[in-house]
Amino acid sequence: MHGFLTQGYFLTSDNNIFGTSDSEGSFDFTEAGLNASWAPNTDLRLAGQVLFRRAGVGHQNDVELDFGVVDYTAFSTNDYRIGVSFGRFKIPFGLYNDTRDVIFTRPTILLPQSIYQERTRDLAISADGGIFLW
Repeated sequence: MHGFLTQGYFLTSDNNIFGTSDSEGSFDFTEAGLNASWAPNTDLRLAGQVLFRRAGVGHQNDVELDFGVVDYTAFSTNDYRIGVSFGRFKIPFGLYNDTRDVIFTRPTILLPQSIYQERTRDLAISADGGIFLW
């Protein structure tokens, strides 16, 4: 198990991001997460993360399952593995998508909103489904 807490402060000259950030600045960005991974045996692993997010108008005190995966290995050798995974996955497409919550890859700071829009974050960061592993 482990967790994290992020408190941001934004001060901009002409743009408002995560609240009214011009003039006196904004503390309207907070994230906290708790995640865990557990392997009850060598073939089964459970992992998940719950995320609290307060990010301006779009996310006001949201608590959601960020990811939650059940991973089962039916057969494995040193060369390959056969199994299934299902649950809510981080989507690995995009420059920062599967590491989007890591603070030093925060795309809202590094990239323009036309590339990584915060309003579509929930659609682009994770999806529910399953994977057959071969």
